[in-house]
Formats: sequence, structure tokens, C-alpha cells
Amino acid sequence: MVLIRKATEKDVESVYLLFLDLVDAEDKILKAISPHLMKTRIRKKNFKNQAEKEIKKEIHKKNSLLLVAVQEKQIIGYGVGAFIKKKDPLFEEHMRGFVYTLVVKKEYQRQGISTKLHEKLLNWLKRNKCDLIFIGLFAENPSNEIYRKWGYKDYNVDMVK
Repeated sequence: MVLIRKATEKDVESVYLLFLDLVDAEDKILKAISPHLMKTRIRKKNFKNQAEKEIKKEIHKKNSLLLVAVQEKQIIGYGVGAFIKKKDPLFEEHMRGFVYTLVVKKEYQRQGISTKLHEKLLNWLKRNKCDLIFIGLFAENPSNEIYRKWGYKDYNVDMVK
């Protein structure tokens, strides 16, 4: 049975290892789109320390939620969501929610774990009065289909040359 819970600082190393899997998968997607995009993916010398520091920040931010999926005391996935009040000089303010990351170890995929993480993040965002929820991902990401299944629509296109 999979337990979804809020991450703690004790989870940072396990989340970091899953984050590395995500970064590697993203690198493959970018390389397939255009190899020169890999310039944006050159890791700094302090990559691990900085990434772990960023994970800790996400754990403690009031407008952010980092969840972990745990099975048999092992973290097998995680998800990150956050919200901000969108201020605009021309249009009414509103709360925007973001699902930044959903990662599940390959051997545990297609078992509904990302759906459980997503549902918990979505409920939390709705409790925080988010009237729009965004997910950002690369155009060639195979996960696009599950997001469409969950009701997300194409909204914005970034192009690069």
C-alpha cells in the first residue's frame, strides 16, 4: 500500500535521487528536440548541495507543498505544488496554483501513484483558493497524455531556436 504524506527534511536525500531521474529524463527530451538546448542543462559544481537546499526550501515554504509517496518505508515518488496571487495592472487578481513536479520511480509507474499525488496536490491548491491550476512540462514529454486525461488543456507555447 502506498502512503502519500508531506515531506520532511529526513526525505531530502531520497527526493534528490528521484529528482536526478527527472533531470536525466528531461535531458533526453531536450536532446531529442534540439541538442543545442543542452547548453541550458550544464550542471554547476555544487549541483547536489544546491538541489538539496532547494528541496529543503520547498518543504518549508508556506505557499508550497512537497509530498512523497512511500511504500514499505521507501520513497517511490514525489510531487510539488505551490500557489501565488497573480497581480496584474489591467486584470483582476486571482490565485494561481502550480503542479511543478510529479515523479514516480519507473518500476512503480502505471499503478496510480502519480494520480494520488496529483489529487492530494489539487485538493491542497483548491483549499488555498486557487481558481486556476497550471502544469508546465516539455512538449515532447510522454506524460502530456495523463495531464490531458486529468482535464488539463494546452494553454501556452514556448518556442526556442
